[in-house]
Amino acid sequence: MLSGKYSKDYTLHEALDERGRLRTVADYVGDYYRYVLPRDRRGLPLAAALVALCAASLLVPLLAVAPVLRAWYVMIPLALAIAPAVLLVQWCVRLLTLGEKLTHERRDQIDRLAPWSFLAALLAAVSLAGQIVYAATGQGPLHLPTLCATAALLGSGAALFALRRRFDMAVIPAETTE
Repeated sequence: MLSGKYSKDYTLHEALDERGRLRTVADYVGDYYRYVLPRDRRGLPLAAALVALCAASLLVPLLAVAPVLRAWYVMIPLALAIAPAVLLVQWCVRLLTLGEKLTHERRDQIDRLAPWSFLAALLAAVSLAGQIVYAATGQGPLHLPTLCATAALLGSGAALFALRRRFDMAVIPAETTE
């Protein structure tokens, strides 16, 4: 039932359910976590806007029809950036819907902002470099909407990576939470 990284945070006991059947119930006994900064200083609206910009900026090159997007060194990094963008949207939804007292598993989910935002910025930088190489070698003109969207993806990913310290957490020991 409980296996893996977070299994030590739970204890199992037997309890009767409403039908009188014996069920195994898991109780959380691990440490809880809270944000170091108060909610109004964390920059939640800024982080949500940056995640929305990150996701929206991927739509432009993925839906556009331009010769520059036929180059594999331009399009493959943008296609790979879909995964970090989706994970950043999931991160943002979790961040906006969770309370102030978080379990170990939820804390680890929120700590994933840094790698996913860095990966999105890195893939955007590779695609942006590919677009510049494409134009510099004379293969064709740049597509301005794609260039702007890729730059927006790079900027929003880098800004989200810079915001990661605003979501640092501190431990609330298990003894003081009861």
